[in-house]
Amino acid sequence: MSDTPSSAPEPAAGSGPAGWPPSWPPSGPAGGSEGNGRRRVVVAVLAAVLVVAGAVLVPLLIVGGDDEPGTGDDAETAVPATASASRAEPSSRPTRRGGDPRPAPSPSTSFPPVKPGDDLSAVKVYNDLPSSHVDYDIAYDPVPPVGGPHAPTWIECGVYDEPIREENGVHDLEHGSVWITYDAAKLDADDIDALADALPDNGIMSPYPGIPAPVVVTVWGRQLLLTGADDPRLQLFIDEYAGSSTAPEPFFSCDGGISPEDAVPR
Repeated sequence: MSDTPSSAPEPAAGSGPAGWPPSWPPSGPAGGSEGNGRRRVVVAVLAAVLVVAGAVLVPLLIVGGDDEPGTGDDAETAVPATASASRAEPSSRPTRRGGDPRPAPSPSTSFPPVKPGDDLSAVKVYNDLPSSHVDYDIAYDPVPPVGGPHAPTWIECGVYDEPIREENGVHDLEHGSVWITYDAAKLDADDIDALADALPDNGIMSPYPGIPAPVVVTVWGRQLLLTGADDPRLQLFIDEYAGSSTAPEPFFSCDGGISPEDAVPR
């Protein structure tokens, strides 16, 4: 026997260590390439799904996160605090003589309902009235006057506790104003307040001794005798004629007139 150890035979190609199955590690390019290809396809599909999901869900999350209180579909519409204030206008209610503001009418103030026969058929009509300006007193017919020659100045809009000069009051009628006159001996304080509440902004009101009815309402060329402050025809008359349709100068008003104390012949 030789002392030189013999060399162990080298394993043949395709064989593994002793006890291992043959063909280890796997050989052949086909098996490895196919597995890798399937894994790449699966990864690509998952990535595509994630991209689509992100494109759908992320905007929804952003929109939902940006909502503020009161801006959702169920929120009530907010009205700016200044909206109502910007629509408010200064009161132009007539004033009593002396400049004291006349209080606005109570919400409960109303006229009795109009009944059959309560209409404007009793309105007296006066046409072809002259509108010249004069500087002397006039004996008017009818009374209160419904138009005709009158003073160059008119009375300031408002409610007066004393009679006013007729010649100046007729100038108010020329400007389309409503003139409410009443017999103070036939009305109480509540009646007078009710008349004042009914007076439109372009109007004057005053007592008038000797008128033929407790209350008479007049515009230029039109006049109605009323049974009292609660006569529902008063409001009908105002609704019909307060637009100045009968006046020679319908686009003027009693605003800017003089005080009754200054209404004297020149």
